[in-house]
Amino acid sequence: MKSIPAVPFRLRPALFSALLATALLPSLAHAGGVSGKQAYNAHGQYWHRQPLTGAEVVVRPDALQLQLTLIRVDKDPEAALQSLEEEAAKVQAALGEVRGQKTALTWTASHVSVVTDDKGRNPTPQVSLTAVVELALPAEADLLQRARWQVSMIKARDALVEGHADARKGVQIQAGNLQVVVSAPDEHRPALLARWAKQAQEFVSAAQTPGTPLAVVDCKAPGAIYQQFLSLDAVKLTLPLECRVDVAKK
Repeated sequence: MKSIPAVPFRLRPALFSALLATALLPSLAHAGGVSGKQAYNAHGQYWHRQPLTGAEVVVRPDALQLQLTLIRVDKDPEAALQSLEEEAAKVQAALGEVRGQKTALTWTASHVSVVTDDKGRNPTPQVSLTAVVELALPAEADLLQRARWQVSMIKARDALVEGHADARKGVQIQAGNLQVVVSAPDEHRPALLARWAKQAQEFVSAAQTPGTPLAVVDCKAPGAIYQQFLSLDAVKLTLPLECRVDVAKK
């Protein structure tokens, strides 16, 4: 890969403009399952439970998100899908409003596979539908109101899971943890990049010596924005950035 020519940091406005244009490119994040340190949310971003290096800002979350998967095992996959569709309408009605706040349900995935019994016999089709239920957190809602919505959604989730336990006798429902998120983290890319540029300028100014100016070089395009839950009123957004500081070429 061809490296970016070294640019003295006194040309920071030009460098910042170039980086800003790169950072505003669409995120390259892809869907992923829950494992270890990260989990996927509905908006194509990865939820990270550990802080990352890079630019960071703390903002107020604006949504609660809950992932649900409806599962049915049946010899006839068409009948299984029909059962899921009927139950999905009931689930959507049950979660359509939480303590006076409307929710939005978005279907995100479907899957057909074959399962067997405990002894590896009786292969049977299994059909599943996955959705994300999102409840918006209005900016004017205080911490107590947010907590009420959080508790109500957890109670609704648990009731659905307990009432739908066996995919061979009916529709089974599996649910993830309730996530407190920023629903559109890419809107914060300019702020994250500006913070990084300021930090880089301060570092270069402090580290360079008279007659030996330093420059930020070889910057890679920023990737997905990661979220770290802090509280119902705070989420840390991190934009990983990888650059090198080197002696500026004349």
